[in-house]
Amino acid sequence: MTTTADQPSAATPSAVELGLESAQKPRSMFARGWEVFAENKLALAALVFLIASIAFAYLGPVFYHGDTTVPNIDLFTNPPGAGAPLGTDQQGFDELAELMKGTQASLEVGLAAGAIAAVVGALYGAVSGYVGGWVDALMMRIVDALMSFPFVFILIFLSAALGKTKTALIMEIGFASWFGITRLVRGEALSIKVRDYVAAAKMMGGGGTRIIYKHILPNTIGTSIVNTTFSIADAIFYLSTLSFLGLGLPATEPDLGALVNNGTNYADAGYWWMIYPAAILIILLIMSFNLIGDALRDAVETRLQKR
Repeated sequence: MTTTADQPSAATPSAVELGLESAQKPRSMFARGWEVFAENKLALAALVFLIASIAFAYLGPVFYHGDTTVPNIDLFTNPPGAGAPLGTDQQGFDELAELMKGTQASLEVGLAAGAIAAVVGALYGAVSGYVGGWVDALMMRIVDALMSFPFVFILIFLSAALGKTKTALIMEIGFASWFGITRLVRGEALSIKVRDYVAAAKMMGGGGTRIIYKHILPNTIGTSIVNTTFSIADAIFYLSTLSFLGLGLPATEPDLGALVNNGTNYADAGYWWMIYPAAILIILLIMSFNLIGDALRDAVETRLQKR
């Protein structure tokens, strides 16, 4: 005879049934972040546009070979047509090919300058926040003093002093636009340095440099990534501003701002194809990076995530 002990007991509610655990496999942080990012349809459209712009700038010249080197008097300021979909400029250069080159230059300077601003700003802010005290006060007063100067004037001075090559402009814009990231990273560093794992690292003999690189910077990477996208947008805008003032890249490698500046000289003649395509592309690139940055901010902020 089977005893009660040998019989299966009544079904015991599982942790999943009690709502203590999820029936689904836990999602990774990346998956949750992408889910939040994908909810922003404008950001998705901006991402698609940005990918298309990169393909236009770097793959376009492989398939489209418009002349941008030898002036041709027979093609001066021709309107858009079969031979030149976006017309030609005052030297007979193909505007579509020039637009590809300009987009490439603007993206390269923007991405490189944004990366420099992110690295310098994150390091400066992490050191300032972690060290604290009078060192923090002094470092932040330096930032406040630099931010008090009109930014465009700083760039004009640096451009006049250091030159107008692509490398020089990347360094100038990058090293003059890290202040915003510094403030945000410094604020997070002040919070992180008082947490238990940082105290434990100190007790185990970890020095300040190790704590900054192993604990402070990794925990501020989300903030740095988000603000890098804004820095890239700012860098494209600043480069376009300098080029519009004639202080940007040399004429042999014009960016989008230089194309707009060149087109304004012929605005009264009605040569719209020399102005509007480049101007619209500048606006859309800046908007795209800003929209992507907004969506990334929502994605890295766990309190804004639904699950």
